[in-house]
Order: sequence, then C-alpha cells, then structure tokens
Amino acid sequence: MHGAGSARHNPLPYQNSSLIDDFADIRRLVFGREEKCRLMDMRRTGAVEAISGGGSVESIAAKMGNSIDQNETLQKTYMPVNLPAARAADASRKIGRRAIASEQNEIKKLKLVAK
Repeated sequence: MHGAGSARHNPLPYQNSSLIDDFADIRRLVFGREEKCRLMDMRRTGAVEAISGGGSVESIAAKMGNSIDQNETLQKTYMPVNLPAARAADASRKIGRRAIASEQNEIKKLKLVAK
C-alpha cells in the first residue's frame, strides 16, 4: 500500500528521463535542494570502485546494463580514472616536488655563500 502523496509506478521499464526525474525527486527529499549529485555520478562511483577492486569491464557492463565494454565514450564517462594509479601518481609528484624544492634550496645556499 502506498502512503498519501506517493506515486504508484507500474512495473514497467523507465521511459526517457523518468528515472532521472525520479532520482532527482528522491535526492531532494532525502538531502535537500542544495545536493546536486546526479544518477550518472552514482554510476561513475560504482564503476571506479569496481575497476579499482579488479572488476572486468565486461562485468561492469553486465551490472550497468549497457555496452560499456564495447563503447569508449561510455568508458571515458563512467571509468575516467584508475583511482589507485592516480593516488600513486600523486604520491610520486609529492616526492618529486620535495626533491626539486630541496635542489633549489641547495642552489640558493650556494649562491649566498659564493657572494
């Protein structure tokens, strides 16, 4: 039984943007008008987590119900970054930044001593 004010949906596949509209309605009810998370953001997070956990593109396609395993545009949309690789690159950049700064400090010290 449905409460007052709730809409009853027939058990049919969503058409056009009705899933997106329903998601937005529920998001506003739960999180308020300031929250702007979109359905595609949730799908992207799930795909990135699955890839990071070793999931195959084919298994993600089966879960998402689309052809992401065969579509480069979908892959760029929903699997934009390999999170562990990105974090490793960030850590390497920090190490490199410190090394460069240390070398620059040594050069400055040499210039001060040479005068």
